[in-house]
Amino acid sequence: MAAKFGALLKLGIAAALLAASAGRYGLLPAQQQDGQPIPSATKAAADIGYQACVSGAAAIHDTAWTAECKRLADQTEQDRANCLSKLNLPSAYCDVS
Repeated sequence: MAAKFGALLKLGIAAALLAASAGRYGLLPAQQQDGQPIPSATKAAADIGYQACVSGAAAIHDTAWTAECKRLADQTEQDRANCLSKLNLPSAYCDVS
């Protein structure tokens, strides 16, 4: 699971960097004549970078949460199967409430 989380973290960071560089490739307003960025362009670039970061973090969180839920469900299923096979108890005893 750690390898999956690491890969997702790298993917999220790459997405954030890609979105943050949108201004370099003509996706934001041009610079003024003196070469200084227009304040609204600077704010727009910052907003894009922030939103990309938030989106990447949310995707990583959701993926990690899903993986942990699946791990817990699998463990619960395995524990129930072990209870039924080793203890010779009725299934109601081994069911998780």
